[in-house]
Formats: sequence, C-alpha cells, structure tokens
Amino acid sequence: NSPEPTDTPSPSPIPSPTPTPYIVSVDYDFHPGWNTFALEFFPVGSLKVSNLEGEFMQQGLTLEAGAVWDNGWDIYLPGYPFNDFNLELASGYFLRFPTQGNASLVGEEITEAVPFELNHGWSFIAVPYSDINYTASVLLNHINAVAGVNVVAYIADFENSVWNIFAVGYPFNDFAINPKKGYFVYSEESITVI
Repeated sequence: NSPEPTDTPSPSPIPSPTPTPYIVSVDYDFHPGWNTFALEFFPVGSLKVSNLEGEFMQQGLTLEAGAVWDNGWDIYLPGYPFNDFNLELASGYFLRFPTQGNASLVGEEITEAVPFELNHGWSFIAVPYSDINYTASVLLNHINAVAGVNVVAYIADFENSVWNIFAVGYPFNDFAINPKKGYFVYSEESITVI
C-alpha cells in the first residue's frame, strides 16, 4: 500500500513592493517682469497658482501675478478670490515678479514623456521630460511626424521681455527647449502629442 498523497501548501507569492516615487527638488530662476514657467515634476496632490505664491513667499520671492492661456487669458492676482488656476504638466504659464530671484520646488520625478494637447490655433505647452534634447526645430518636426502631416510651423519663446520665434524651414532662432518653461505653438489642427 502506498501512502495517500497529501496536499502540500504552495508557497504564496511574495508581493513586489510598490516603487516609491523619487522626490526631486527643482531650482527655478526668475527675472523681474514676466517669466514663462512649467512644472518639471509631478506635483504631490493638486497644485494651484496660489500654492506657488506661498512657496515663493517662504523663499523670499513675491509673485505679482500669474497667467494661463486657454484660448484667452486667465489672470491670477494675489489677494483676489478668482482665477486661482490649477497647474498641470505639459502646460505653460506666465509668472510675474518685481525682482530677480530663484526658488526650489519639490515634487515627484518625471521618468517618461508626458503627452500634451495642441488646439487649433495657439497653445501654451511645455515638455517636462524627454529622452532627447529638443530644439525648436526638432520639437516641431516631432509634432508633425506624430500628426502624419505638417500641422505646426511656429513656436515662440519668451525670455527677458523678448519674443523669439522659430518658423519651420528657416535656419535661425532654433532655440533649445527648456523643461522649466512654456512655449506657444501654433497648430492648424487639434492633436495630442506624446
């Protein structure tokens, strides 16, 4: 007589730990007047422009105003209870300061490309992460490749109260794309870009 087989418990799988997001501190430099701004990190929770105002104040900077473009301007003025807009990845913003200064903001590291939306007309976008170093021409060529047709021809950068515009097909103003800044892009149609 052979013994009856017994049920042997199988080992239970060991749960893999959930990766902890890597927290980064990102330094921003601001000039007096209007500056373009973009998040180069995932905010922890929702982040409104008034939250930035408080962060800047703790670091000795005074935010005079904030602005977001969404087929028209929404302007935030500290102390007023309206237009306290949410800050989102891959969107550009304007922030106004009376003096030069810098600030560090903390959030979760971005480790992959973040999609952005282009509307027909002008969109204020940002590229918070990329595996390559974009220039204006490389970014517009990428957008056109994603679209399958030429939908964008212009990108505008604002620095120290001066606009720099790059136009596809022209060899000048091919500026570097900074992940901490916003850029205006003109598109002939609405498209999502990754």
